[in-house]
Amino acid sequence: MMKKLLVGISSSILLMTSTAYADPLKVESENIVLYGDVKLNQAKQTVEKMEVYRKLIMTLGGVKPTPDRKKLTIYAFDSDSGLSKFTGTRGIAGLYTQGYDGPIMLTPLADSKKQNSFTNQVALHEYSHHVLHGYMDTAYPRWYDEGHANYLSTFTMRDGTLMVGRAAAKHARGLMRGGPDWVDVEDVISAIRVYPFADKGSKRGLLLNQFYAQSWLYVHYLHSEKELSSRLGYYLELINSGEEPIKAFEEGFGITPQEFHEAARDYFEDDRFNVQQFQPKAEFMAVNMKSTRLSKAELNLQMALGQRSFVNKKTMNDYGKKLNVFEKKNGQTAESLAARATYFINAQDFDQAVLYSQAALSQDPDGIEPLRVMGDVYFHKSHDLKFEDLEDTEPRIFELNDDMKKSIQYFEAALLENDEDYTAVSHMMSIYGASDIPVTPVATYAAEVYEDVYWDSNSVSGTLDLSNILMKSGKTIRACEYFKTAKKQAETDPNRDKFSLYNRVKLMEPNFSGQCDLT
Repeated sequence: MMKKLLVGISSSILLMTSTAYADPLKVESENIVLYGDVKLNQAKQTVEKMEVYRKLIMTLGGVKPTPDRKKLTIYAFDSDSGLSKFTGTRGIAGLYTQGYDGPIMLTPLADSKKQNSFTNQVALHEYSHHVLHGYMDTAYPRWYDEGHANYLSTFTMRDGTLMVGRAAAKHARGLMRGGPDWVDVEDVISAIRVYPFADKGSKRGLLLNQFYAQSWLYVHYLHSEKELSSRLGYYLELINSGEEPIKAFEEGFGITPQEFHEAARDYFEDDRFNVQQFQPKAEFMAVNMKSTRLSKAELNLQMALGQRSFVNKKTMNDYGKKLNVFEKKNGQTAESLAARATYFINAQDFDQAVLYSQAALSQDPDGIEPLRVMGDVYFHKSHDLKFEDLEDTEPRIFELNDDMKKSIQYFEAALLENDEDYTAVSHMMSIYGASDIPVTPVATYAAEVYEDVYWDSNSVSGTLDLSNILMKSGKTIRACEYFKTAKKQAETDPNRDKFSLYNRVKLMEPNFSGQCDLT
């Protein structure tokens, strides 16, 4: 996998007018598939903008744009309330995560006149993470990762001109005189793998808003100063080698955090933001798209498949209704039966989950969907109820019981159908990474895929899983490197006394201390 990215950077309806109505639809381009009951022109504008934005980010980073291994699936809504109902969470303007079948994004759509709205910036912010994390070989510290995504998310395209770096209004408001108190710059730049202020209780939300605002400003200022931006690569090397955050900042940039903060604040108050403008050639702007109208039933199935990652007590009823709408018109298919199995996994009715997954498999014996859901059913059946009684601080360690053996069997079969299937790979990582179960060739292969395709340096649990599988595979040097990274992350996590990762590190440490230099 190529990972070479350098740092770069309501209208009224009148008689005799045509009206763009919402329709169940699918819009597909080279790197994106969008589903939604939305206006076609808004859907196409969104896909076009995302594709051009992707090209620009990669080009600024010195990387030739190439197709993604797995397309991003966007689930689009005509309002924030539709997104909230889908996830069961209020107050979110967009979301990016790994779904059952690869990366997914949730976003309300805005027309081209609102392309600088906060909702639109959230969508671009999340897509920035998707693009940047896929094409870089070093990890950004959390403060820079979020600030950089905020910086890029002010992207606009109009009349053939692309712009990046305009003031982000929401963040700028939080920095104005008379507004909230600024947080300590050292709290911001010490946020490396986790977000700060976990110990601040009810105040955390306000402090995090300020963290996002200052991160945006710090990155904006950094990119306006050639001397500082030229030293960013060195700073990232120091951070990724495990250097202490303040020391890495001072050595990397040749300036103290306080000096940097004061200069950035002066830059903000001068109100002269450096905006990058580009007028690329026509072929750069060209985006090939295919739009397809779907039936209400077809769209309900696709939206349900996306909603699998958000099935909870608040969304289960809505999720089940989507499947009912599809099956009333089309009958039960392997996909819909597998999706129903997921419903019962979350309801912890594992007998029903097994029945539906078996029915899905009987309709499509070699299908990736039934195979992965069979693995998922037995994975949860094997340990969910046992883990329920554990305290938050107790590590979740798997055992090779009969249900886990079945889970492994089905995930291995899924990997034969698709050797990079995200659900199968991620579950194999958990099974072999959080256990003493001896590795198999398939487990070792899954770890290689995870490391090459899915590993995220911000995931402590994934890094621990990877280190354990590599150690059990005899790949000691790489195992030690990953374990030391996870150990440092867990030990500096402000939540370490509340959750299990820190204690899991301590549980694993004796197995690594004899093989690794953990100082």
